[in-house]
Amino acid sequence: MVISVLDCYNICIFGYGQRQNNHHEGYNGNKGVNYRTLEALFIIAKETSETLTYNISVSVLEVYNEKIRDILAQPKISKRSF
Repeated sequence: MVISVLDCYNICIFGYGQRQNNHHEGYNGNKGVNYRTLEALFIIAKETSETLTYNISVSVLEVYNEKIRDILAQPKISKRSF
């Protein structure tokens, strides 16, 4: 999967549940699939940084109670004045 990203393909990582989405580490210290994939991506990008330049963007979405939320988006500030 990481090599596909570095070959300029878009990918989607779908993790279900807390362990897969890095809300906590497992009992044996294993990190979720998102964390491990991004870690490998940045290690390889750094190793090849002398010959290649990458532009990496990441989106993190949460689906909860049939609503989609962008976790990395800036929180909306209410424009109401009290």
